[in-house]
Formats: sequence, C-alpha cells, structure tokens
Amino acid sequence: MLELLRRHLDSGDAWLSSAQVDKLLGVQSKDSTRVEVVVCTFSKVVDRQALLKVFAALSQETRQKLSRRLGPFNVVDFLCPMADYELHMCNFDERQTATLLLKICDLPTMFWSEMSYELDGDVTELQQVPAMWVTGNFPTEGIVRFNHNKLVSKIDVDALTEEEASKAIARQNEKDLEEDQWLRDTASAFLRKLMIGEPGGELQMLWHRMDFFEVDGPHWKYERLRLEQEQAAQNLVSEISEISETPKGN
Repeated sequence: MLELLRRHLDSGDAWLSSAQVDKLLGVQSKDSTRVEVVVCTFSKVVDRQALLKVFAALSQETRQKLSRRLGPFNVVDFLCPMADYELHMCNFDERQTATLLLKICDLPTMFWSEMSYELDGDVTELQQVPAMWVTGNFPTEGIVRFNHNKLVSKIDVDALTEEEASKAIARQNEKDLEEDQWLRDTASAFLRKLMIGEPGGELQMLWHRMDFFEVDGPHWKYERLRLEQEQAAQNLVSEISEISETPKGN
C-alpha cells in the first residue's frame, strides 16, 4: 500500500487534501503504518492547518512518533494546543516548542498541569512551572512532560433572559475571536523570529508553518489544484481502501 502511495505522489503534480489523508489513515489498523502514511504524504498536503486537526485525533504515542519524524513545529497545533506533551530538551526544536507553549499560557485561559521533569531516569513531579522556564531558559537535557489545558467559559442561559443570554454569548464570541487572533499573532511572531535567528536551518521544515497563521483562507495550492486533483486523489484513496480490506492470501 505504501509503495502504491509513494508512486502516486512521485508522479508529477500530485496533491492531497487533509480530508483525504484522514481517509487513508482510517483504513490502517497499525499505528506504525499510520505514521508512515503521514510522513509519505506530508509534503503533498495542501491544507496543512487542517491536517493538524487530523493529528489531534491520533493517539498520543502516534503523535509523539510523528513529532520525532517531522519535527514538533509540523505536528503541534499552536492555535489549539490542548494535549499531553513529552518534549526532549536535548533537541533545539523541542525546547522552542516548550517555550512557545509556555508563552501561550500568558492567556488567562491557558495553563499547564501534570508537569514533571525526568533526568537520568529520575522523575520530579512539579507543582508549578520553574521560574527559569518562564523566562525561556529550559534545560538542555532531560524530558519535560505536561498537559496543556484551556479553561472553558460556560454561560448559564437558563438563568438569563433571552436578551441577556444573547448579549452574553455575543461577548463570549468576541472574546474568543480576540484570543484566537492573539494566538495567531504570538505564534507567528515567535516562529518568524526563530527563522531569522536560525539561518543555518536548525529547525527543519519550519517554513511550512508560516502560512498556517494567515487568515485569508486555505493554502493557495488547494484552490488551484483542488478540481483537477480531487478525482485522482479520491481514486487513490478508494484503491488503497480496497487493498487494505482484501483478506490476506487472496
């Protein structure tokens, strides 16, 4: 199946949408195969911000494997970062991922929990973020684990009049939009600064992230290629699905 997929993607101007990658993942029974499918298709996906939503539905173990293969900046959704993390501080990009995720916690609704730091097999449970980390000075060895959380505001509409409930919902929607924009601006500024500061390319494939924070719609390639590629890609998905469903020995 993977060989068929690689031949298709190598055959000229072939592209896939995140929805099609999701379908390919859905017919795989092994996490190891799912990882290979993502790695194989990643550079050919035309709407990568949506692909991060596909990643979010995968198991934590699978996401960790993808992070090792593609780098965390291509796997973590900084606009919706709620998840469990295990970051190896010996890797520059994983330290920077931790730095940005902690920066995002400047929002009152974002916070870390279940934090620990492992060094040489010794695990220390943390009740609060160390002061050195807050200033961006993460260790250069060991493993940092945490859960990135978000407080969700709930409006008790039953206790309000219809007019009051409508106004409360409108205020909450406005607040959510402002928070989303802050996340976009913060993540974009952080990554652009990293790109300028790392001309040697220490952050592999980081440039793929730069169009994720634009609000003008999907990746331009998706609009240009969607109609001409949709049918060919769908045929590929169907063919691979048939291969995956064929009993062994047939």
